[in-house]
Amino acid sequence: MPPAKNKDQDKQIPRAILPYYGNVTDQIARYIRRNTELEIGYIPVNRLASSLTKVKDSNYKEEVGVYKIPCLDCPAIYIGETFRDIKIRADEHKHNLETFNTNDSAVAAHALDQNHRIGFNQIQLVERETNYFRRKMKETLQIRQTKLPMNKDHGMNFNPIWLNLLLPNDKPP
Repeated sequence: MPPAKNKDQDKQIPRAILPYYGNVTDQIARYIRRNTELEIGYIPVNRLASSLTKVKDSNYKEEVGVYKIPCLDCPAIYIGETFRDIKIRADEHKHNLETFNTNDSAVAAHALDQNHRIGFNQIQLVERETNYFRRKMKETLQIRQTKLPMNKDHGMNFNPIWLNLLLPNDKPP
């Protein structure tokens, strides 16, 4: 910072900037002013916004990856994948059910078509995965391993040779 100019004189006065910590900084500034010819300025250290920015629990890990939601009235299970937390994704399925939106949710379609209840409270993360392609692959394998999936499709298209290698032999692709 350029030195401050004294209004009474053309003399340049050197300036010192101190981090402001309340009464301690005031005492230091008084000492400096008494013993030197420095102009004292302050810079805030803690601002309210910096104290309030950490609103999330730092120990909480978002549950992202492949998840399953069971039907409470039959053995059907929905297998899905998400990069957002599964609780958020479950809320979207609930919203689709409440608004009768069967186009965007196989869960809502199953519940409305069969007049069944969905176990949204029993949603479970099957595999944690953040990589999109691996998540889609794992979702496909989970759908194809499920005996009664409520999904509208079977996931990604795989070469049958890969499916035979990746899936157990007791279930055909």
